[in-house]
Amino acid sequence: MGRPKRSLLTLLIAVAACTGPTPLDPRAPRPAPKVEHAGALSELFDKRAAPGTIALRPLLAKPHVYALGPLADMTGELMVWDGTAFTSRVAGGRVVVATESDASVPLLVWSRVTKWREVAVPEDACELAAFEAWLPEAARGVGIDAAQPFAFQIVGSVQSATLHVVALPPGTPLTHEAHDASKTTLELGATPVQALGFHATDAKGVWTHHDRNIHVHLRTLFGSTLGHVDDFTLAPGAIVRIATR
Repeated sequence: MGRPKRSLLTLLIAVAACTGPTPLDPRAPRPAPKVEHAGALSELFDKRAAPGTIALRPLLAKPHVYALGPLADMTGELMVWDGTAFTSRVAGGRVVVATESDASVPLLVWSRVTKWREVAVPEDACELAAFEAWLPEAARGVGIDAAQPFAFQIVGSVQSATLHVVALPPGTPLTHEAHDASKTTLELGATPVQALGFHATDAKGVWTHHDRNIHVHLRTLFGSTLGHVDDFTLAPGAIVRIATR
């Protein structure tokens, strides 16, 4: 008798077993280094308090950490740049910038990044609103899935920028009105800067404000000013660096 014929299904299974899984498309967008967070803006306002429940030192023990958030009790701003924690507080009517590894925060967003890809900021994306709208395109251009959170840097100069440093008076309940009233606003002219930001479309009320997809802190390269970015106009030649590894 002749050999029994294999069914088409059996043949397909055998072929699949031999060839293995379909290879991943190298052109497919990949996730950026993981963006993590602790605390949430909406929870702090619900509790009407922002105690420093998150200690920085354990996080700073890890290599290549980038992070930002407010300081404990909304008494200043924090930016961690490659493991160095820069803080800004209002003292004697002026903003004082320092490095502090023992600071604590009520809210923190961070990522560990070892590689960044540079993209020139186009002329029509130099203002903050336009920059925010263009940023996902920049991420996709370097192969990052812009639908997922990612970290970015801005390096170059601003033509102008508006920052704030929050300084809630001791014992004041945290409300939106009290928070806004406690801000010290800083207006910058043309100056070189470094800025750190995080982008997400689903973090509103968590670590971005309700009308933003980005949270950005900016520090002048001379180190005299650091604050939360409310607005900016970047100078020609500014570069955005997207976290890729």
